[in-house]
Amino acid sequence: MADRTNALNSQLERVLQKLGDVQREQAQQTEKIDSLTRKVTHLSSQLANLAQVGEWAQVLSTGGTIPVNLSIAGHSNNLDTQVTSAASRISSTASSSHPSRSSGAPAARDRLPSTPRFSTTPVSPSPSASQPESSRPNKRSRYGGAATSSSDQDEDGSGPYTPTYRLSRDVKTVPELWREWHEGLPGRPSVVYMESKGSHWRANDRSYYRRRQAIITVVKKYADTHGLSYDTAVRIAEQRRAKGKYSLDFLAKNSSRMFPSPNEDQYSD
Repeated sequence: MADRTNALNSQLERVLQKLGDVQREQAQQTEKIDSLTRKVTHLSSQLANLAQVGEWAQVLSTGGTIPVNLSIAGHSNNLDTQVTSAASRISSTASSSHPSRSSGAPAARDRLPSTPRFSTTPVSPSPSASQPESSRPNKRSRYGGAATSSSDQDEDGSGPYTPTYRLSRDVKTVPELWREWHEGLPGRPSVVYMESKGSHWRANDRSYYRRRQAIITVVKKYADTHGLSYDTAVRIAEQRRAKGKYSLDFLAKNSSRMFPSPNEDQYSD
């Protein structure tokens, strides 16, 4: 009877020992889960701060995720590794996505140039705008004004804005070309105005620009030589163009067809 009692006591001690081991293991697992939960909470706080400056969107666009597994049975070590890896990815992404922020000032290429707002209302004749090289107020025409801009500089005050610009392919007559050159077509700046901002705007349209410039030059030269107004010179050139059914490209290459020769009858105002 005593031996049986001792055996039962021994078994009870082993059971109690195993129970204690299980309780200690559960306590360790619980402590580890609490630690991982605190890490997840900390990471969530970091993500919230990153979202305020747009960094979280960058993390998502590069496929960054936070795979968290709170299973106790054999996955606690894997959870710790995953959380650490996620934290490393977030930190590296945050430091590399906006390197210019650390300098305290935005990069120059981040500034978007403002678009000048051109007046669509025809401008009154202006001798200084239409013919800066000489003073002939009695020969100004309704085509002589240059389109204006509500702002000659970028909004940040960095200087004149010179966008790439192309002449209209819909201009077919001499009066239309003269108007485009000095006043600007509806909703578009004049060539005179764009020239005042520099020549970069016609970088992709240079050949077309030169052909049209040749016509403008011949019209001005004829008016100056014969003492005519620019209106009259434009009208003469257009009458001869329409009569011969010439294109503007043809006139640019054959400027002698634009005006009568000395043996022909002369036009007057």
